[in-house]
Amino acid sequence: MAFSGKTVTFKIGDLDANESGIWAVGGGGRLDLTAARGSARAPATLLPGRLLSSGLLAQPVPPHVFLGEASICD
Repeated sequence: MAFSGKTVTFKIGDLDANESGIWAVGGGGRLDLTAARGSARAPATLLPGRLLSSGLLAQPVPPHVFLGEASICD
């Protein structure tokens, strides 16, 4: 799959999470997220910068499931 091994970034509300995950076909695991107010992290671009031949930005792929908790630290 084209997405295998790609980094997945997360947001908690409008804050960037400190943690990230690696996508794998049919993968899964626990990932607890934290974010701090006032923290800055460069945004990651995960989607292609162009439309795919089907005209859609999303491609049907088997899911990767991340389970866990999200916390905002002041």
